[in-house]
Amino acid sequence: MKYLLKSGTVWSQGKKTERDIYIDGDKIAEPFSENEADLLIDLSGQEVFPGFVDLHCHLREPGYSNKETVATGTIAAAKGGFTTVVAMPNTSPVLDTPWEMENYLKYLEEKAVIRVLPVAPLTKGREGKALADLGSLKSLGVKFASDDGSDVQDAFLMRSALAYAADHDMTVLSHAEIESLAQGSVHEGYLTRDYGIRGISSTSESVAVARNLLLAKEVGARIHFCHLSTKESVSLVKLGKEMSVQVTAEVTPHHLYFTDLDVVPFDTAYKVNPPIREPEDRDALKKALLDGTIDAVATDHAPHTEDEKARPLDEAPFGISSIEVAASIVYTCFQDTTVLYEKLCKKPYEIIGEKNELEVGDPSDLTVFNPRANFVVSADSWASKGKNSPYFGRALKGRVTLTIQGGRIVYEA
Repeated sequence: MKYLLKSGTVWSQGKKTERDIYIDGDKIAEPFSENEADLLIDLSGQEVFPGFVDLHCHLREPGYSNKETVATGTIAAAKGGFTTVVAMPNTSPVLDTPWEMENYLKYLEEKAVIRVLPVAPLTKGREGKALADLGSLKSLGVKFASDDGSDVQDAFLMRSALAYAADHDMTVLSHAEIESLAQGSVHEGYLTRDYGIRGISSTSESVAVARNLLLAKEVGARIHFCHLSTKESVSLVKLGKEMSVQVTAEVTPHHLYFTDLDVVPFDTAYKVNPPIREPEDRDALKKALLDGTIDAVATDHAPHTEDEKARPLDEAPFGISSIEVAASIVYTCFQDTTVLYEKLCKKPYEIIGEKNELEVGDPSDLTVFNPRANFVVSADSWASKGKNSPYFGRALKGRVTLTIQGGRIVYEA
């Protein structure tokens, strides 16, 4: 199929210009006449980005298809403008053998509507006891390894895992957490003091960030910190970059949008790990995103069933479903599309080791965003199976209107 996208404001090489985009199959093409186009789309007044990349999501298969499936999760991601997602390994079974991963890659080809990059477990079964066979998994094209949701607690094993990943040119995605300091449901702040809810301290994250940074430096590994949430973690990542550690970091939309003052006490829709922190933490995260200390925004899309989230706060699972409105949340926070380009496109592509600037020969993966299309988030139009979202009823600014992946329209508003 040949598409001609007319008169959009196109982001490429750090700047935006009004121009047409020509698509021929899975590549951006040289200009051709309107008569040659199978489809012509007028994008006047809208901005066109290289397809958004989500460095952190949970598609729940295999094992938890009651929460989400590869099909429903990638449909929701496409609605959010994502053409590539990085899928975390907390599945059942954990895909820690080459044959399991190979079968999963085939399953993704059949079911995913966009591109999915699966993450290998860092340890067998994500149990934090013995290293997974990263070499064999890397041979299948897997780029990342993580025990996401359960950071490796043993420092010697974590150092060994980082060294093993470095030997195979893999990046470790670190869910930085000291579990003994994280036995709660909310941030250890006013909700703990005023309501008696057991809290999760900021040091549960920052101590693990410090440890893992130093271990990565010692063995020469690449480390990417998932969902930073504290001002102390920001300072440590900044120090790591000054020390020439190969470190990158992400922040979630909910840690940019909310503070613990927004959290409705005992409402499980806000229960997420790491928890929503204090205003000073959010301010530090936003500043770090703009100054480059934090490299990317990633959703940590974590769908759950309504029954699970209906449990009491201390029993309900952690997680927020938001992948389909993530770009709108970020735009609402900053009201600057430069942030979308830098933190959902440019830096994430660098982290996954790829390039897409919507130039001739680049992949025809792109996202169209209308910064003037304001809307109220509704559960009625939610694509994900996971309805566990604190954004329902909230007004957001800007909206994805078109997503093309590999020359196919995978979402159109």
